[in-house]
Amino acid sequence: MVDDTIRIEGVGKYFGAEPNLVKALDNVSVNIRRNEFFTLLGPSGCGKTTLLRLIAGFESPSFGTILLDNKDITTLPPYQRSVNTVFQSYALFPHLTVAQNISFGLEMLNKPKHEINQTVDEMLALVHMEELKDRRTNQISGGQQQRVALARALAPKPDVLLLDEPLSALDYKLRRGMQIELKRLQLETGITFIFVTHDQEEALTMSDRIAVMNEGHILQVGSPDEIYNDPQERFVADFIGESNFVEVDIVGKASGASSSGSIRFANSKKSYPVKIPANKKNDKKALVFIRPEHARLDGKTRGATLTGTLANKLFFGTDTNYHIDLDDGSQFVVRAQNTLEGGFSPAVGDKLGIFVDENALKVLKD
Repeated sequence: MVDDTIRIEGVGKYFGAEPNLVKALDNVSVNIRRNEFFTLLGPSGCGKTTLLRLIAGFESPSFGTILLDNKDITTLPPYQRSVNTVFQSYALFPHLTVAQNISFGLEMLNKPKHEINQTVDEMLALVHMEELKDRRTNQISGGQQQRVALARALAPKPDVLLLDEPLSALDYKLRRGMQIELKRLQLETGITFIFVTHDQEEALTMSDRIAVMNEGHILQVGSPDEIYNDPQERFVADFIGESNFVEVDIVGKASGASSSGSIRFANSKKSYPVKIPANKKNDKKALVFIRPEHARLDGKTRGATLTGTLANKLFFGTDTNYHIDLDDGSQFVVRAQNTLEGGFSPAVGDKLGIFVDENALKVLKD
């Protein structure tokens, strides 16, 4: 049996009233496991920060239940929950030192002085800030302020740490470094981290599991590999990384409850075996999702899955993106990794074949 720290059961959060009622969250249910790095991922306005605030106790749900370690905390105030939050703005006290910022929450909890000093030393070591403990927080860098905010939130040893887009104010290189630091801290402390972001790279890099949200709903929950390679809906496939969507004909379906079937691309005689979603059983058309790196270009068009003309190519250092105008007028992107040996290098205007392995074809439900 999986050990869950947080259980969200049928939670909704509505703002306003009809006819201007806003459903920030609409009947959301999800379980978050003990000691995992769980990410709420989605565009602005999807409800991810609202869900985080409900877990923290800063907002009350319109309906539904929130449980922490099987205890109903739905109506408990924030200070009665073993949950701490790291905000996007960090909310540090600029007139206090690094050590004083870390100890502040412990002092509010009336912890013994010797315990406070010991915990502050532990937290300083955890975030590698020992040498800066006597520096005021307005005298250190943004990345260092981020570490202080983390240390302060971790000091009371909460069961759950909530992180509301805490890396968004950092530059790219520093943000990448802090992603590694956050994952290290989560592994070393064993605390459940619930991380909110709209950045797909952050989610894929750090998470044990990801919940993709849109318009107040959780569309899919899974590991980074599952979310990236096996999205269930077009929104998930389109939001995570780059995607190609191609309309195909469903030319064969198994009877009964089986999900097996076959598809055929336009102007092609070859059929490909695929899984057909349940809601596509009676359809004749489907939308196939293909990652750019799962397709291969060739100067030969015979036997190709698709054919088209190279419209543009973009060099990104580690790889190159080839933009193809397909014969039906739609566009397709192929990503190829760059090597020192070089390799196939077509020119703009060349007629090309796109070859896709059947294992890379994914039919999406509506």
